[in-house]
Amino acid sequence: MIKKNILFFAIFSLYTLTAYGQSYLELQRKGDSLFHAKEFYYASKVYDSILNQSVVSPLLYLKLAYIYESTGEIADLMIVLNKYYKVYPSANIQFKIEEIAREYQLKGYKYTDFDYFTSLYRQYYYYIMLFFFVASGLYFTHLGIKKINGNPLSFRPLLFIVILLFLLLLVNFNLQPVRAIIKHSNSLVMSAPSAGSDLVEIASSGHRVNVLDKIDIWVEVDFENKLCYIKESDLEIID
Repeated sequence: MIKKNILFFAIFSLYTLTAYGQSYLELQRKGDSLFHAKEFYYASKVYDSILNQSVVSPLLYLKLAYIYESTGEIADLMIVLNKYYKVYPSANIQFKIEEIAREYQLKGYKYTDFDYFTSLYRQYYYYIMLFFFVASGLYFTHLGIKKINGNPLSFRPLLFIVILLFLLLLVNFNLQPVRAIIKHSNSLVMSAPSAGSDLVEIASSGHRVNVLDKIDIWVEVDFENKLCYIKESDLEIID
């Protein structure tokens, strides 16, 4: 009975993955066909639906960026480029983002070396985790063998604890701040999470903010080094 269940689960999983792969390829072919026919509006809708499903190739991000730059949709362009940079960090994309931000006087786009480092960390996160898990496992085995052989462990258990604490830090803390881009023009930036609070600014689309917290329909953000609140519906979270 157990073997039959395992076999059924394996067949079902394979079928699901195959169907998903076919659906993904069909959407990509449809989007590419519309892109080459210069039907940019419809191509962008297809590409957006793919982006919302999975991590895709760099080429799809670049095609979407080309569409939005060609049609002058700057907020959507910045959203795509920021998502691209988070998955595939590179100096060229960083410079492109900064160039567009300067041209359109968009706020919140000052990059630092730490931003680049954290983007690389996110890109290779699973490889880094695997390395430390394997290293800690091998070191624990080494300690066990030394203990069985009656050899003194000295400070080695302390080093093992340090490795485990470092792993805990990597797993539970996000080094890179969560960011969002204002996607609607005339978005209200408020001093408190209430429509009756003081108005800080009426922001145009395209500006980028650091996300601090979420309170009901409001998102607490760092906007130009000021604690402000913007409606969640006016933001696109870069994640």
